[in-house]
Amino acid sequence: MYAIRMIFAMLLGMAVFAVPAMAQVQADPREELETAIPEAIRLLEAREYETFLKTFTAPDDFKKITGEVSMEEFAAKFEKDKVSILLRILQAVKDKEPAFDAEKKKATFKHGIQDVSNSAIDFVKVGDYWYIKN
Repeated sequence: MYAIRMIFAMLLGMAVFAVPAMAQVQADPREELETAIPEAIRLLEAREYETFLKTFTAPDDFKKITGEVSMEEFAAKFEKDKVSILLRILQAVKDKEPAFDAEKKKATFKHGIQDVSNSAIDFVKVGDYWYIKN
């Protein structure tokens, strides 16, 4: 009987400690545009370019690009050519509503920045996650 009570107490203790641990599991920020854009901005501001590229480049594009150049080259070219403009664009659209395609798999944000050649930035949903597609 003592052994059964001890097992019950251990199981109860495990259940009590497991609930807070499960509550700490966070959704991936790319699941929603409202969280994806701030996360993209955070990574760029922190100069975490490799993480940004791995996180926000669509899987097929990422595979193609990294099949042609190393991750280090990809990140260096991205930093040199795109980071400052992309950061400005993301900051400009973070509180705007996008236009969605019929399937809600593509979101287009008009950014309104005059000195940028593209007038919008696109996000595409692949599986559960949103990726930048420009």
